[in-house]
Amino acid sequence: MFRVGLARSIRSKILLAFLGMSAITGALGVWGTIEIRQIGQLGIETYDRPLMAINYARAANTTFEQMGNPTLDGKVSAPDADDPEESFFDDLDVAEARASSPEAAAEVRRVRTLAQGWINLKKTPTDQNSEAFLRLSNELRSAFDRLIEKMAADGFANRQQTTQVTGLANRTSALLTVVAVLVSMLLAFFLSRRIIRPLSSAASVADRIASGELDAPIPAGGPDEAGALLGSMTVMQQRIGEMMQKEKSQRRSAEGRLVEALESSTEAMMLLDREGVILVCNSRVEELLGGSGQGVKDGDRFVDAVAGGDAARAARLCTPGELSLPDGRWLKTAREETVDGNAFFIWSDITLQKNYERKLTAAAYDDPLTGVNNRIHFLQRLDAMAASAPHSVVVVNIDRFRRVNNVYGPRIADQVLIEIAHFLRTLVGPDEDCARIGGDEFALVLDAADRQRGDRLIERLNAAFPMVLSVDERPITVHVSVGVATTEPDNNSPHDLLTSARAAHEQAKRAGGGRIKFFDAALREESRSRARIEADLPDAIRQRDIFLHYQPLIDLKSGRLSGFEALARWTHPDLGNIPPGRFIPIAEESRSILDLGKYVLDAASRQAKHWVEERALGDDFTVAVNLSPRQMVDPINARELLQYLDRDPAGARRLKLEVTEGILLDDPAGMVALLRDFKSRGVELSLDDFGTGFSSLSYLHRFPFDVLKIDRSFVIEIVDNPDALRLVQTIIELGQDLGLELVAEGVETAEQAKILHGLGCDIGQGYYFSRPVDVQAATVLIDEHRDWTAYENERGRAAS
Repeated sequence: MFRVGLARSIRSKILLAFLGMSAITGALGVWGTIEIRQIGQLGIETYDRPLMAINYARAANTTFEQMGNPTLDGKVSAPDADDPEESFFDDLDVAEARASSPEAAAEVRRVRTLAQGWINLKKTPTDQNSEAFLRLSNELRSAFDRLIEKMAADGFANRQQTTQVTGLANRTSALLTVVAVLVSMLLAFFLSRRIIRPLSSAASVADRIASGELDAPIPAGGPDEAGALLGSMTVMQQRIGEMMQKEKSQRRSAEGRLVEALESSTEAMMLLDREGVILVCNSRVEELLGGSGQGVKDGDRFVDAVAGGDAARAARLCTPGELSLPDGRWLKTAREETVDGNAFFIWSDITLQKNYERKLTAAAYDDPLTGVNNRIHFLQRLDAMAASAPHSVVVVNIDRFRRVNNVYGPRIADQVLIEIAHFLRTLVGPDEDCARIGGDEFALVLDAADRQRGDRLIERLNAAFPMVLSVDERPITVHVSVGVATTEPDNNSPHDLLTSARAAHEQAKRAGGGRIKFFDAALREESRSRARIEADLPDAIRQRDIFLHYQPLIDLKSGRLSGFEALARWTHPDLGNIPPGRFIPIAEESRSILDLGKYVLDAASRQAKHWVEERALGDDFTVAVNLSPRQMVDPINARELLQYLDRDPAGARRLKLEVTEGILLDDPAGMVALLRDFKSRGVELSLDDFGTGFSSLSYLHRFPFDVLKIDRSFVIEIVDNPDALRLVQTIIELGQDLGLELVAEGVETAEQAKILHGLGCDIGQGYYFSRPVDVQAATVLIDEHRDWTAYENERGRAAS
């Protein structure tokens, strides 16, 4: 490194130059300050002494004239003095104090002396001294004139002095400014010679080296920083040359290794320059990309050697990404730019990978069990459909498929799905689709341009089901519920068609299954109404807009009221009264039934406990509450129900929990354990709608029920239908054998009540006794202590 002494350094030169400039500037400033102060003092002297002295002398003269001339007495007076004589002498004192010269001050004193004598004569007027008074007045006036002339001469002398000083200051300032400018120019020239020129030379050399002239001559520098910089640049130039020689050697070695690496690679590799000339490549280029037949080698133009002169093909081959070749192969192109503007290409054969991806895609869009398309593919197909083209969407759902799975096992159930899928696939054409979109749900998308073909397809569906399948030599009858929706002016979106077809399919399910429903205007209105109910139901539950009515349960033997069944009612602010048969199924489907069930159970338990405590009812007074199948099969909800019963054991003993027999088929062992947990909390268990489902009488004794409810569909016909009467009698005898309490629903006439009583039925419930009533009316029924067995006069109807 070059070392530079402080005395010879650029920093010291700049420092000395700036110190010199600062000294000159400081000297000019100090001198200017002194001159300005002197001129200011002269200005003060000119105004503050002679001019002010003249003013006060004139003021004294005016006062004298006032005192000497009686006609002016009172017209000319000093505004700040009551006594003219006192004002006169005060003005003379100020004039003497402001006098600029001793001569002027002496004149003031002479005026004062004359004035004092004049005032004394004025105070003692006599005929003898009147002449002396006039003579003294004239002398005093002459003295005032001489005083003012003397003071004016002093002011003029001060002005001349001020003018001389100001002129001298201007000339001196101009001279000093010229000197400062000349010194500054000399310093600038010195800095330019000693600093700027060497730095400019160093910058010029640096620019030439940066532009590529690495051997540009570097001038010798002086003993300062610029010289040190030029010396360092000389050393740097030498080292750069050495490094370039070393790099060239390494590059030649690397190029050799690169060629070896390229030839050992299974991928085609090539280095192209900016003009499209091949700098280096391996033999795989011609194998993967093809060539002109004369080989592909270094120095060839890519467009000629590889693309056969086809510029468009050359551009496709050089575009990064994936490329499909006419012979069915797939290539992947990668491109990297080098620092010198060249481009390095790698081509990989990804044919096997693309084939594997196609297989994965097929697997992702196919249902692995049935072989038809899956839900993802079906939804994508809907997205790709033109909304303007007429289409039909058909949703096919297997009825009671869970029962098939529980009874026959998953292997048989899977085989049923496969058979149904194979049949449905025969219904669709090449431009149509069949997919499995749920566990036991299939969907078809059909071209609805040919209305007759669509009608024939629906006829085939209708004729094929119920379908009897033979699986492992077992005949299994399969029923399906079908919903169909076709493009309409206000229902033409493909996804809207799927929603509409599902709504029609759900209506077919609610109608009992095994039928085909078409989406129409009435169903659209029904769907909108269901959507409104489903949307408003959670708020209605939270805000307690759903309330309970209570229907009496009558002991047919004693004629007394044994309890009530709690039934939910909902008065919607816009839709009015919504019957339970309307909103309960919607609550089941939307899972709102879980919150609704908890609310009903809590309200009924509290009301039952209140009635018992307030009216001292017997231990057998209970309130029945229906439990939804979802409340039972949902493990979290079932656990919450048990925890609720544990928190209020007294309320639990007043409850009868009613369940339908359908839940017994899904998980018999699990239901037995759950029902026993309920039974251990002190609640009574009732099996509702017995005889309408698929439960087997042979295993009814496995479940810990206390009550068996006979469905209203049997009770209504016991008067006119002997078969119904025998069935009800059989159910009652079965219940008695199992030690169960029998409750008959739907009792509407006295004759029905008599027959049930005669058959040994324990409890009657129905409109004959009372419709469901609110809490107040139910409390009145408790307080009446009515005898409900007066069948002859049908007095029970009055309660309705």
